[in-house]
Amino acid sequence: MDYYDILGVSKKSSDIEIKKAYKKLAIKHHPDKNPDNPNSEEKFKEIAKAYQTLSDKSKRRMYDLTGSDNNDYNNFDPFNIFNNLFSRMGNFGSVFNSNFDSSIFDSNLGDIKVKLFTSNIDNEEKKSPDIYYNLNIKLEDIYMKKIKKLTLKHKRCIHNKYTEIPIEYIIPLHMKETIFYEEAHELRNYNKKGDVIINIYDKEHQKFKRINNHDLMMSHTINLYDVYKGFTFCFNHLDDKIIEVKSRPESLIEQGHFYQKLEGMGLPNEDIRGDLFIRYIVNFPRIEKIEKLCDGHNYENNDYYENDFTNLDNHFELKNCPYENVYYDDNV
Repeated sequence: MDYYDILGVSKKSSDIEIKKAYKKLAIKHHPDKNPDNPNSEEKFKEIAKAYQTLSDKSKRRMYDLTGSDNNDYNNFDPFNIFNNLFSRMGNFGSVFNSNFDSSIFDSNLGDIKVKLFTSNIDNEEKKSPDIYYNLNIKLEDIYMKKIKKLTLKHKRCIHNKYTEIPIEYIIPLHMKETIFYEEAHELRNYNKKGDVIINIYDKEHQKFKRINNHDLMMSHTINLYDVYKGFTFCFNHLDDKIIEVKSRPESLIEQGHFYQKLEGMGLPNEDIRGDLFIRYIVNFPRIEKIEKLCDGHNYENNDYYENDFTNLDNHFELKNCPYENVYYDDNV
């Protein structure tokens, strides 16, 4: 099940093109529009899964890298994605304004249109606009679950007069999105306050990168000798703890890829943490060096000595390395 094929887009498609494709397909295959088609709900769910992954930059990067989204779909509700996206369009007037491509709607949406816009048309409830606030946070602060106090000024009606008052919010930095419901401006002609939505974005880090909601990726360079004979190296994690990683001889060859997973060493999510993936970059020796080391041996018949590899590089031999955690690659 290729998510790009499901949405009918290419791997080079922009975020806008992906969103447009989802809107068009979601309306076409919505179960309310296809009550006689028992397969419509499953198709609608596939479209939502594809959009959920490809609309998120980190999830899309991970999907392009591994072919998997690693999402937990046990409590997945495709209607939440649909309603959240379309409910932001307002009433019919705002849907067909100059900033919206009305061609994705057909002439008859039936029950879908009624379900989407009934509350606005009937004026039963008119919610003031949501307020979005973006924070650029260091990965170290996210990893250590720090909090940030943020003071925003919002309009409130006091004695029939609208005035701005400061409101302090406590932001858990390890959450990618924090919503404070009905905390936005109190405005005339609206009978309900909108939400305050805080989005957390990662500052670029020289060593680590977020590759999924709560997973991390780092790179480490090894040489050909390390691949065959195993290696040990240490690194400082985001909390400055020293981590030692060991790889058994030829284990990277046996597993068929040059990635190693350190479980529970990623970013926090409530009471659990994601994983840290180490991407090994092999620094192959130049052909002249290999020919020199193999001089006098029949390489095709595997006639070589173990000592042939020892001169390639020994710079990863670590002595008295202080560490608090040791990780082996047996469970990769």
